[in-house]
Amino acid sequence: MHRLPTHAAALATLTLSLAGRSSLAQPCTPIFLSSVGGVPNGIVVENEVAYIASNGGGLLIVDVSRDQSPEPIAVVSVPGGADGVVLESSTAYLWNWNFGVFAIDVSNPLTPNLLGSLELPYVEGIDVSDGVIFAARAKSGLSVVDATKPTSMAVISTTLTNESNGRTLGVAVEGGVIFVADDSAGLVVYDGSNPGSPTKLSATAVPDAAHAVVVNQSLAYVSNGTNIHVLDVYNPSAPDLVSEVSLEYGAWDPVVSGNMLIIQNPLPMILDVEDPLNPTTVMLLPNSPLNHAAIERNRIYMTEESGHVSVLDLDAAPVHLVLGRSLLLSPIADLELVGDLAIATALHTLQVLDLRDPSLPTLRSALDLSNRCLDLALTDRTLMASTQRALDLFDVSVPDRPRMIGSTDAPSNCISIETDGAFTFQLEYLGIFDRKLDVTDVRDPTNPVLVSSVEFSSPAWNTAYHDGLLFLAGGYFGLTVIDVSDPFSPEILDTIADGRYCGDVACAGDLVYIASDGILVLDLSDPLHPIEIGSTSHAQNFLELAVQGRAAFMGSGARGEFQIVDITDPTDPQVRGSSTSYIKEWNIYPIGNTVCVAGKEAGMLVLDVSSCLPCPADLTGPNSSPSPYTPLDPDGAVNGADLSHYVELWLEGSYHADLTTTNTNPGDLRHAAPDDLINGADLAYFVEAWIEGCAN
Repeated sequence: MHRLPTHAAALATLTLSLAGRSSLAQPCTPIFLSSVGGVPNGIVVENEVAYIASNGGGLLIVDVSRDQSPEPIAVVSVPGGADGVVLESSTAYLWNWNFGVFAIDVSNPLTPNLLGSLELPYVEGIDVSDGVIFAARAKSGLSVVDATKPTSMAVISTTLTNESNGRTLGVAVEGGVIFVADDSAGLVVYDGSNPGSPTKLSATAVPDAAHAVVVNQSLAYVSNGTNIHVLDVYNPSAPDLVSEVSLEYGAWDPVVSGNMLIIQNPLPMILDVEDPLNPTTVMLLPNSPLNHAAIERNRIYMTEESGHVSVLDLDAAPVHLVLGRSLLLSPIADLELVGDLAIATALHTLQVLDLRDPSLPTLRSALDLSNRCLDLALTDRTLMASTQRALDLFDVSVPDRPRMIGSTDAPSNCISIETDGAFTFQLEYLGIFDRKLDVTDVRDPTNPVLVSSVEFSSPAWNTAYHDGLLFLAGGYFGLTVIDVSDPFSPEILDTIADGRYCGDVACAGDLVYIASDGILVLDLSDPLHPIEIGSTSHAQNFLELAVQGRAAFMGSGARGEFQIVDITDPTDPQVRGSSTSYIKEWNIYPIGNTVCVAGKEAGMLVLDVSSCLPCPADLTGPNSSPSPYTPLDPDGAVNGADLSHYVELWLEGSYHADLTTTNTNPGDLRHAAPDDLINGADLAYFVEAWIEGCAN
């Protein structure tokens, strides 16, 4: 829709003589707003409130007073998420391998408050005693942190637990004694009465290795990943190995409460250790990927890799009885946006997240799927989900209640999906170097029909569609171009960008942007004869890419590096800012001034990038000489020339005039996001930005 206001002609000829307001780009850093989802990494329960560490969302606080329906009541996001949680008094302590430790006031679980943090890398686990944090830090040994004043935490000592090549992997504190699990030295014990200078008391070898330790009633339970070793530590200077529990499928992170020991492995169980010489199995837990557990009174609270939290009745031993099970967290691999709601793929579920407050995303609803969902595509009212077995279609006219309306019956292993609104283009994995493109007619979403297929060789994982062409990023095998203008007869045209790494691809007009060792810009107005017109360079390859307006966003995958590139002039792209997200970027979604980064097991990270985006009101200058690929040539000043130039673009219907989403207000998530419509809302948005002068 292109609608002109009655005063457009007057605006088109308006010339103002105003003092220029600077909009010169400065280096910037995206601001962390929040994170949500991810895999649970730990749980503690006190007074029917569960505190769950998530490697995506930080600390999730859950009311578990009603067994049948555990209910989230608060969340505290921390950079990089949380690898575990310990509770002492009214303070919850989180740790993260990259960022260190965090102290959170939970005296009122409904309104938790981040008190302070300390940068302390390589933390494998912590324990807390009287406001002092004892941190196992891999090859850095044991660090002791004074956290009695959480706003100013400080390391007061660091001790190498093994002077050879071992790693400090776990720690427990009991009665002023520090018990350390070292994967080479075994169980190392220290006198912690003076935390600033722990004194070594003993080192007891544990067969194979020591990965984790818990202590209760003068007994230490040490896991080596395969077995549980029980040691009498009544005399910490001379621990005595009293028994060993061998488990067929391994054992990790034991949890002890009274005489109960929870073993976490593919076949989780509870052992009665009242007689430490002869531990016995008292309950087999549900055969699920349990990753952490806690016991309070007669209840067991289990977290699963899928993000579910289950409540079990301990009195039902030896047969487990599940009292309640709720989906609270989950990995997020892909998402599509409907208004201010995000519909996300999370293993075998679709989740609807409310993003109206990007600093506090909330789960609105979840829909279980029969197959694991891998990728999504969206039209006006229909969401298409590619799964490991089928293509499923959902009506999202009511976004927070997706309703399945159609599905294909043919098995598939679809890894990427694109759509032109009438047809879907599904990239199917056949083998490491073999792919198949399936084209499905979805004009009637209740009855999708497969209309064509073509097989080819490429290790492609990421795709982009534009104007009848499908682009497949194939790593070092280049970019494969397929003509799908006739969906009943797709034709492979060529593989281009040979010799350049192609991690991901995005399209804007006749330009194609490729995530490579930097960003690579190609003119594909003639698909058979691409022209490289611009690039940036980087020491390593990027794997993820998204383009919105005059900015490109790239992620490096496992390295967790996130970069923003100004593509106002595609012949001369400029890196504006970068940060380290410490999550493996799975997909990147810009929404106006905010970017959502789907990190799969790490959930979703939300970043404020407003200070990194090109000034929307700086379009030209008095001596403008734009490149042939853009009508824009910003000069670092906002004045009458910019206003006049924008009105020209707006009258022409140029996609450069698409600045906002219709019917949004300042502060709305999509207010600074293009919507493929050029109308009065865009003009008003530009004038507002022009008056403000773009101070970023």
